[in-house]
Amino acid sequence: MGSRLTVLPPKSRASLMRFDMQINRYVFELAGSNMYVAFSGKKALVIDPNVSEGALVELQRQQIDEITVLLTHEHYDHTSGLVWLCEQFRSTVICHEQTACALRLGRNNRPIIIASNRMQDLSPDAVKAMIETLPQGYRYEADVTFSKEYTFDWEGHRIRMIAMPGHSRGGCCIEIDHDTVLTGDLLIWNTPVITRFPGGSEELYQALTLPYLESLPDSVTVLPGHGRQFLMGEYRK
Repeated sequence: MGSRLTVLPPKSRASLMRFDMQINRYVFELAGSNMYVAFSGKKALVIDPNVSEGALVELQRQQIDEITVLLTHEHYDHTSGLVWLCEQFRSTVICHEQTACALRLGRNNRPIIIASNRMQDLSPDAVKAMIETLPQGYRYEADVTFSKEYTFDWEGHRIRMIAMPGHSRGGCCIEIDHDTVLTGDLLIWNTPVITRFPGGSEELYQALTLPYLESLPDSVTVLPGHGRQFLMGEYRK
């Protein structure tokens, strides 16, 4: 089952609509990273959670009683809301085995790791205030992990998580049906992929991840880890 996504008029919270699924985007201000929440019935699919009161209000408004959390990779700007969200809902967390290893180590889960991304945009006091509101050094045990690929059905949709190295050890792309791909930090509009971080590899990115991305049809909608969505055909122009 699948259908093309339609972009709704711009809002403070971007929304996409399928015939049977609503997908909202919530931006983590400190790092500019995207959390996506897909709603279907009384369940929600959450990708790369951040602490968002707007998302919580919407989850409660739609009377969600169960969430499935997917992580594109292990960096804090894509996992910062994990504990906060899972404490409030019955949840299942799925990620690459290397991401799961990072979640078990408190030193990997600290906002200071990504705070430097905004030092030039915000005052030191503003950055400090934002950091103090975030989870510090948490440890979390994922429910389901995989090494190469993991596929499952969710509310009539086929979800496929595929290991994609280059930006981090635990990176993956997430396909929803055959028309939507969440790429984390592996493909962002007008932004070169970063491979210099610990666990990154330009060689692996070129050998494994880039060929996959280049194989995606022009009609596929990309929901990246930062910035706006786009069609693969638009990206190639």
